[in-house]
Amino acid sequence: MTSVLTPVHTCVDCGRVSRRSHHDHRTCDGLVVVVDGDHECSRCGAPIRPATTCGDCGGDVTVEARAMPVDFSPSVSRRALEAAIHDATNHARRSHGLDALDADPHLATIARSHSTHMVDADFSGHETPDGRTLTDRYDRAGYDWRQCGENVAKHYPDDLDDATVIAREIVEGWLDSPGHRENLLEPDWRVEGIGVDYATDGAVLATQNVA
Repeated sequence: MTSVLTPVHTCVDCGRVSRRSHHDHRTCDGLVVVVDGDHECSRCGAPIRPATTCGDCGGDVTVEARAMPVDFSPSVSRRALEAAIHDATNHARRSHGLDALDADPHLATIARSHSTHMVDADFSGHETPDGRTLTDRYDRAGYDWRQCGENVAKHYPDDLDDATVIAREIVEGWLDSPGHRENLLEPDWRVEGIGVDYATDGAVLATQNVA
């Protein structure tokens, strides 16, 4: 898991230890981090003056920068993002005069498994580190792969709270890539399954299986 340096305040009088500090502002409560020795808000970037007294007893405090694990993955649910990618895909297809795709739960299971594998094995692509391919995944799931396709994406969204925005960025990325675009806009496809998983560094791993 990714870690950042955060200030740890220890009171020299009562011994209270505060391991997590947040920006005390009416419009921002971002985590306070230490960058090159300076304290700043991780969300808005505002400089932060370290506390000098204990909030409990008023005694003096010492401040030490320590590494703390941070999960930067999106706050939206995986299922909500999958639905948003499905909607964004169909919006793109309709705008090009193509039929919308129906959601296929079986294909979604295949897609979710692959996205989770990409997170766990730290890779992004159609072939797994142990050499398994799209047809192997379809075979294992008992799905006819004779006419099928797959798009994958590894995307770092700026907005971690809006499924619609993240989905639009992923689909736009596919449309900007010739091979992925051809897959997404194939007229013969009738169904699709979307599966996503999140890496702790903020990456969204997405798989789109179509048939």
